[in-house]
Amino acid sequence: RTSLKLQGRLRQLVEKVPKEHRCNVELSEGTPVPLNMRLFVANSEDARAAREYEEAHRDQRPSVFVILASELPFLVAYDPNTPNVSEANLVDCLRKQAKTRALNLIKKTLADPKIGVTVDHLKGHLGSRSLASLLEAPLMLHSEASPDGARYIRFS
Repeated sequence: RTSLKLQGRLRQLVEKVPKEHRCNVELSEGTPVPLNMRLFVANSEDARAAREYEEAHRDQRPSVFVILASELPFLVAYDPNTPNVSEANLVDCLRKQAKTRALNLIKKTLADPKIGVTVDHLKGHLGSRSLASLLEAPLMLHSEASPDGARYIRFS
Protein backbone atom coordinates (compact mmCIF):
# COMPACT_ATOMS: atom_id res chain seq x y z
CA ARG A 1 0.00 0.00 0.00
CA THR A 2 1.23 3.48 -0.91
CA SER A 3 1.39 6.01 1.95
CA LEU A 4 -0.65 9.21 1.73
CA LYS A 5 2.53 11.32 1.69
CA LEU A 6 3.91 9.30 -1.24
CA GLN A 7 0.56 9.47 -3.05
CA GLY A 8 0.58 13.26 -2.72
CA ARG A 9 4.14 13.52 -4.05
CA LEU A 10 3.35 11.20 -6.99
CA ARG A 11 0.19 13.15 -7.85
CA GLN A 12 2.27 16.32 -7.94
CA LEU A 13 4.83 14.63 -10.23
CA VAL A 14 2.11 13.65 -12.68
CA GLU A 15 0.16 16.91 -12.60
CA LYS A 16 3.02 19.43 -12.59
CA VAL A 17 4.99 18.47 -15.68
CA PRO A 18 6.92 21.48 -17.02
CA LYS A 19 5.87 22.42 -20.55
CA GLU A 20 9.41 21.80 -21.86
CA HIS A 21 9.10 18.19 -20.61
CA ARG A 22 5.98 17.55 -22.69
CA CYS A 23 6.59 16.31 -26.18
CA ASN A 24 5.60 13.95 -28.95
CA VAL A 25 8.04 11.25 -29.93
CA GLU A 26 7.84 9.98 -33.51
CA LEU A 27 8.63 6.28 -33.48
CA SER A 28 9.53 4.16 -36.48
CA GLU A 29 5.94 2.87 -36.30
CA GLY A 30 4.96 6.30 -37.67
CA THR A 31 2.63 7.42 -34.92
CA PRO A 32 3.64 10.33 -32.68
CA VAL A 33 3.35 9.32 -29.03
CA PRO A 34 2.70 12.08 -26.48
CA LEU A 35 5.06 11.95 -23.50
CA ASN A 36 5.26 13.77 -20.20
CA MET A 37 8.86 13.31 -19.18
CA ARG A 38 10.38 14.20 -15.85
CA LEU A 39 14.09 14.46 -15.19
CA PHE A 40 15.14 14.33 -11.54
CA VAL A 41 18.37 14.88 -9.70
CA ALA A 42 19.30 11.38 -8.51
CA ASN A 43 18.83 11.94 -4.78
CA SER A 44 15.94 14.40 -4.90
CA GLU A 45 12.63 13.83 -3.09
CA ASP A 46 10.91 13.42 -6.47
CA ALA A 47 13.40 10.78 -7.62
CA ARG A 48 13.04 8.88 -4.36
CA ALA A 49 9.24 8.97 -4.57
CA ALA A 50 9.19 7.69 -8.17
CA ARG A 51 11.79 5.01 -7.34
CA GLU A 52 9.90 3.89 -4.22
CA TYR A 53 6.63 3.58 -6.13
CA GLU A 54 8.27 1.79 -9.07
CA GLU A 55 10.03 -0.71 -6.79
CA ALA A 56 6.80 -1.49 -4.93
CA HIS A 57 4.85 -1.95 -8.20
CA ARG A 58 7.53 -3.49 -10.43
CA ASP A 59 5.19 -6.18 -11.79
CA GLN A 60 2.31 -3.83 -12.59
CA ARG A 61 1.30 -3.84 -16.28
CA PRO A 62 0.85 -1.33 -17.70
CA SER A 63 3.24 0.53 -15.47
CA VAL A 64 2.17 3.96 -14.23
CA PHE A 65 5.76 5.24 -14.51
CA VAL A 66 8.20 4.20 -17.21
CA ILE A 67 11.84 4.70 -16.31
CA LEU A 68 13.80 6.03 -19.31
CA ALA A 69 17.16 5.96 -17.55
CA SER A 70 17.89 4.86 -14.00
CA GLU A 71 20.75 7.28 -13.80
CA LEU A 72 22.02 9.57 -16.53
CA PRO A 73 25.35 11.06 -15.44
CA PHE A 74 25.97 14.40 -17.12
CA LEU A 75 28.12 17.40 -16.53
CA VAL A 76 28.01 20.97 -17.73
CA ALA A 77 31.17 22.56 -19.07
CA TYR A 78 31.50 26.33 -18.92
CA ASP A 79 34.25 28.91 -19.25
CA PRO A 80 35.26 29.63 -15.65
CA ASN A 81 36.60 33.04 -16.65
CA THR A 82 33.25 34.43 -17.76
CA PRO A 83 30.39 33.56 -15.47
CA ASN A 84 30.45 33.81 -11.72
CA VAL A 85 29.15 30.36 -10.78
CA SER A 86 28.81 31.37 -7.17
CA GLU A 87 25.64 33.21 -8.16
CA ALA A 88 22.65 30.97 -7.47
CA ASN A 89 20.68 32.13 -10.51
CA LEU A 90 23.54 31.23 -12.85
CA VAL A 91 23.88 27.77 -11.34
CA ASP A 92 20.12 27.28 -11.70
CA CYS A 93 20.30 28.43 -15.34
CA LEU A 94 23.12 25.95 -16.09
CA ARG A 95 21.16 23.15 -14.42
CA LYS A 96 18.05 23.94 -16.48
CA GLN A 97 20.10 24.05 -19.69
CA ALA A 98 21.61 20.68 -18.87
CA LYS A 99 18.18 19.20 -18.18
CA THR A 100 16.86 20.53 -21.48
CA ARG A 101 19.81 19.09 -23.37
CA ALA A 102 19.44 15.76 -21.59
CA LEU A 103 15.74 15.64 -22.49
CA ASN A 104 16.55 16.43 -26.13
CA LEU A 105 19.13 13.63 -26.17
CA ILE A 106 16.57 11.22 -24.71
CA LYS A 107 13.93 12.25 -27.28
CA LYS A 108 16.42 11.82 -30.12
CA THR A 109 17.42 8.39 -28.82
CA LEU A 110 13.79 7.31 -28.39
CA ALA A 111 13.05 8.21 -32.03
CA ASP A 112 16.08 6.37 -33.43
CA PRO A 113 14.67 3.37 -35.35
CA LYS A 114 17.85 1.34 -34.65
CA ILE A 115 17.01 1.35 -30.94
CA GLY A 116 13.65 -0.35 -31.46
CA VAL A 117 11.46 1.61 -29.05
CA THR A 118 7.79 0.71 -29.42
CA VAL A 119 4.54 2.20 -28.19
CA ASP A 120 4.30 -0.73 -25.77
CA HIS A 121 7.62 0.35 -24.20
CA LEU A 122 6.43 3.95 -23.81
CA LYS A 123 3.00 3.01 -22.45
CA GLY A 124 4.44 0.70 -19.79
CA HIS A 125 3.01 -2.53 -21.23
CA LEU A 126 6.46 -4.15 -21.04
CA GLY A 127 7.09 -3.00 -17.48
CA SER A 128 8.56 0.05 -15.85
CA ARG A 129 12.23 -0.74 -16.58
CA SER A 130 12.17 -2.32 -20.04
CA LEU A 131 12.82 1.01 -21.73
CA ALA A 132 15.67 1.95 -19.39
CA SER A 133 17.52 -1.26 -20.21
CA LEU A 134 16.95 -0.61 -23.93
CA LEU A 135 18.18 3.03 -23.78
CA GLU A 136 21.11 2.78 -21.38
CA ALA A 137 23.81 1.74 -23.87
CA PRO A 138 22.73 4.10 -26.68
CA LEU A 139 22.58 7.07 -24.29
CA MET A 140 26.00 6.28 -22.84
CA LEU A 141 27.48 6.27 -26.36
CA HIS A 142 27.35 10.06 -25.95
CA SER A 143 29.49 9.95 -22.81
CA GLU A 144 33.19 10.54 -22.30
CA ALA A 145 35.57 9.42 -19.59
CA SER A 146 36.59 11.87 -16.91
CA PRO A 147 40.06 11.87 -15.31
CA ASP A 148 38.74 9.72 -12.44
CA GLY A 149 37.48 7.09 -14.93
CA ALA A 150 33.76 7.81 -14.50
CA ARG A 151 31.74 8.40 -17.65
CA TYR A 152 29.58 11.52 -18.15
CA ILE A 153 27.51 12.98 -20.92
CA ARG A 154 29.04 16.40 -21.41
CA PHE A 155 27.05 19.50 -22.27
CA SER A 156 28.96 22.69 -23.00
